[in-house]
Amino acid sequence: MRVRTRVKAGLLASLLGIALAGCGGSSDDAASSGSGSSGPVTVRIAHNSNAAALPAQVALAQGFFADQGLDVEFKQVEDVATLPPALDKSFDIVLSAPTLEIAATAHGIPMVVVSGGTVSTQDNPTAAVIASGPSGITDISQMEGKTLGSLSPTGTIGIGSLYMMKEAGVDISKVNVIALNGPQQADQMAAGRVDAVVSVAPFTNALMALPGSVNLGDPYQSLSSDLSGINWASSKKYADANPDTIKKFNAAMEEAITYIGTNDADARKILQSYTQLPDAVAAKLVFPTYRTEVRQSDLDRWLKAMQDVSDFKDKVDTSQMVAGS
Repeated sequence: MRVRTRVKAGLLASLLGIALAGCGGSSDDAASSGSGSSGPVTVRIAHNSNAAALPAQVALAQGFFADQGLDVEFKQVEDVATLPPALDKSFDIVLSAPTLEIAATAHGIPMVVVSGGTVSTQDNPTAAVIASGPSGITDISQMEGKTLGSLSPTGTIGIGSLYMMKEAGVDISKVNVIALNGPQQADQMAAGRVDAVVSVAPFTNALMALPGSVNLGDPYQSLSSDLSGINWASSKKYADANPDTIKKFNAAMEEAITYIGTNDADARKILQSYTQLPDAVAAKLVFPTYRTEVRQSDLDRWLKAMQDVSDFKDKVDTSQMVAGS
């Protein structure tokens, strides 16, 4: 389902509020094992069909989680904005983004980053705003009055796009942003329902394959030349109670990142197992830069961006949003 939203002050809080209202009453309270339990520790994770999640899928497939004594249960959820209120109910650790975590924390759902995800660098940018050929857009400064499909309007990809447009002189209150899940993006842009889409791998590959598509740049790079916009998070309560589990989760993820770097063909097959990418697309995809390192500086940059492009004024102590702090 797409949610049409006119970009304006309060976007982040309003959309997160929808997610909280829609998920706050979940009754799925299956308990996970604590780090002090005997036998394997159950960890319930969730992520979408984002290439950022590949290390977790590799760790599952290659038994790295099991080697660490973790029994990881996985569920695929495309709209990651719905995941914060599901923590401690349906999930323990989820693929997330600093903007969602900051907003959730400000709205009474304290979250912490337990592991890094992907990092956008100048050599390997993570995201892209891609304009359709028929839109006639060739520069980000031309987005005023246009419609942008966003993988997550409240996530870093959405906030980063607004920041990028504002820096280019665009009146962002005159940009229409709609939530558009990755698997829908290429079809929706081809049908002319959006003028541009902001996305990440593997979806950017399909978008750039459309005739006349133009890459307008990586929104993350407008904030910093080295920035994490996607990570793994849990509730603060879970992180405080399960430090050993988080340590083991990261150890398995490190093994997976090393495996991806040395087993390219197999890593691409695992990517296809949860993204359903065609062989030709999967073969050409450039993997993101993966890091498990958690940096408070990334959270600080995103907090500032949120304050710059919306009316988000809540005081959030980002030093308390790093696992183990």
